[in-house]
Amino acid sequence: HEVLVELIKESRKRCDKLEAKLAIKTGGYIKRSNTLNESTLQKFAEMQHSKIEERVYTSLMSHEKKGMTSRIHGLKDEIEILETAESVQQKKYGDLIHEKNRQLLLKRQKQKA
Repeated sequence: HEVLVELIKESRKRCDKLEAKLAIKTGGYIKRSNTLNESTLQKFAEMQHSKIEERVYTSLMSHEKKGMTSRIHGLKDEIEILETAESVQQKKYGDLIHEKNRQLLLKRQKQKA
């Protein structure tokens, strides 16, 4: 039994030495692999964030287009109302000028007579 324990200890020592040598030889690869993994995860997170932003701004644009249509119709209605009111006021102004001129003419005719 002691012989087996000794063999296992020696085998373990050799394995530990081999693992240490292997870690030294492949340490650069492991660091590079970890760096690439981190970079890949970061780029993936950025891509996901970009997709979310795209969806948000696409949705906002859609809502804004609907809102613009509504605002345009409202402004057209308001312009129509203002044009009608202006037309009425212009006619009223013309009528008042005409009445003023008629009154002045009547006043001059009375003064001559």
